[in-house]
Amino acid sequence: MRILPKALLALLFSASLHAAPLVGIQFQHNDWEIACDNTGTCRAAGYGVNEGEVSVLLTRHAGPHAEIIAQAVFADEIDDPDSLTPTSLFIDGTSRGELESGRTGYLQLTSTQRDALLQALRQSGRIEFGSNTRRLALSSAGSDAVLLKMDDFQQRIDTRSALIRPGKRSNDTVLLPRPLPLVVSYPTLANAKSVALTPAELAKVEPQLREKFAAECDLLQEEQRQPWMKTPIDDKHVTLTTLCWRGAYNESFAVWFTDNTLSAPPRFVTSDASDFTDGFIFSSHKGRGMGDCFSAESRHWDGERFVRSKAITSGMCRGMAAGGVWILPTQVSVLRKKADVDVDKAALKILHAALETLQAEGTVRALAQRFPVKALQTDFTLNPYAPDRKPSAAISDAEWQAFVNSKIVVDSSAENISFTLVDLDNDGKRDLIVHSYEGGTSLYDYTGVRRNDGNQFSVVDSRFNANHDMWPMSGVLFSTAGRGADQEGQWLEINGQISALVRDGVFGSDTFWLLRPFTNTAHAPAVTMRYHYDLRLSSGDDAPSTLTPDEQNDLMAELERVQQSLNHDKPLRAADAPVCPVPPGTPADALIFYSAGRPVTYAEQVAMLPAWHNGSCYVGTLIYLFDYSSESGIEGFLTFDSPRQDNKAPEGFTLSGTRHITGMEAGWKAYASDASEG
Repeated sequence: MRILPKALLALLFSASLHAAPLVGIQFQHNDWEIACDNTGTCRAAGYGVNEGEVSVLLTRHAGPHAEIIAQAVFADEIDDPDSLTPTSLFIDGTSRGELESGRTGYLQLTSTQRDALLQALRQSGRIEFGSNTRRLALSSAGSDAVLLKMDDFQQRIDTRSALIRPGKRSNDTVLLPRPLPLVVSYPTLANAKSVALTPAELAKVEPQLREKFAAECDLLQEEQRQPWMKTPIDDKHVTLTTLCWRGAYNESFAVWFTDNTLSAPPRFVTSDASDFTDGFIFSSHKGRGMGDCFSAESRHWDGERFVRSKAITSGMCRGMAAGGVWILPTQVSVLRKKADVDVDKAALKILHAALETLQAEGTVRALAQRFPVKALQTDFTLNPYAPDRKPSAAISDAEWQAFVNSKIVVDSSAENISFTLVDLDNDGKRDLIVHSYEGGTSLYDYTGVRRNDGNQFSVVDSRFNANHDMWPMSGVLFSTAGRGADQEGQWLEINGQISALVRDGVFGSDTFWLLRPFTNTAHAPAVTMRYHYDLRLSSGDDAPSTLTPDEQNDLMAELERVQQSLNHDKPLRAADAPVCPVPPGTPADALIFYSAGRPVTYAEQVAMLPAWHNGSCYVGTLIYLFDYSSESGIEGFLTFDSPRQDNKAPEGFTLSGTRHITGMEAGWKAYASDASEG
């Protein structure tokens, strides 16, 4: 067994974070614009033929299988949800059906409507939104250039997934999604006072600042000299600021930082600062006086420099709404305080050590038993829409009043909802955990958290709440699927900090995330355990295998190759590459039978591999049923399909076998629950 050296735990970053950083872009052409961020996600916005009427947003994540999400919005319905009326999409005068209601003032296009919209954009068709009595036209001017820019940024040109310039290249060559970078903000001097530079200090630093940046700052010109201010960051560093420029609706400051003796050469940060407070530099500017568009950036002190954590724009000034109608980021990140990171770092080491001890028996339940929640908890169940009486004497009057004030809305298959009161953030007040069972085909469970602010249990903004209408409740921390996935979640307490421990398992690995409530969990501390199986193949008693011993040995070699590929995070083959050799003259519509295996439902299609019998190749599909125990081992199947419809495939096998840990990896890792997949 290979165990990650404990020294490497200090890195606390996934390997993918060390890849060359992706730089976001912005681009505008006529009535369309695009912004792509550093994760590879692109958002393209188009506007109406007439200003201030309608806009459409097309969002696509990086990756070979990423679909486009299409939304529409009308200027007069953004701030007035009661005005939202049934709206249809019209292409060349023909209705393509009503749009689905989403967030307040926003409408969602179905996949069919989205495809019709994209086709119309490519062919300059007439696109309208509304009803038979009211139609608002969407402009297609500039859409080709913008969508081509999206394809180019995501490396889709000449691939099957390209929007404008598709080709025959495999989708496996497109840009893969990048994880959100972690930005750690270090403590700074609270409420630091700014003081004007003395004449001696000014004489020491101003010449090097003025010489280099006078061109950027009008107000650095000699005739418009502005005061220079010095503000401590910590006990070793200070910022130097002065007014840089002033316009009709905005003004900005130039910011440098240096050591507190002013001996080190000042390092430039930005010429667009709007505010500086406690190690946080914020820049925000209106596009025009009516405030229908803006841009913003934020930077945080990481102990050595100011790191840009966010850069966004609302897009073009098209008179749609105050503040714009879309948020178009070019830089996104996960922001964590150093103290929180240190706590999580210590917890991660403890979790890693516990999993080392438990080995292959490591389960969420076993870990929760090892690290039980010791804080005072009160569980209760009721209908949140009619909380007529306090369900337990263990609930204080203040907690009950806060619950009544909270207006909790939860979609659930059950009439009553389960709640837990427990102090999740160690502030002396018990917070609220909300559990919802939505059921459905995948038997979804959702767990949400609300912070006790004294008067109510409030939702703390998190990554899940940007499209809160997609989840059964606000404040979702994690979700698990009871069918079609191998997932589980439990609460535990390590070093006095309560966290949710969530496991997501696949055939070759389990990943355990520690999710702290009220923090951005897009990246979270995690331990991944990798497995190798001593596989055995069993055929049914009534249908013995027709494969010869040599053919079975070859098949076992292919299964071993699959496992080696999984252990090294390498694809076994391109997604659309043939599994079996394609005979010359095979019709184009039959090629899929040489690359596609058995479709599965509520199970994992692990891999497809060739199986040979009597000189013919068959497409084998390795299927994992999300079931493993130390007593019975793995449960799965290996099925065979003939790429030739006139050739009967041999009978498949049942898979069994125990697993062994081949490695453990610890660090900050991208977290995506079923809720985040939408």
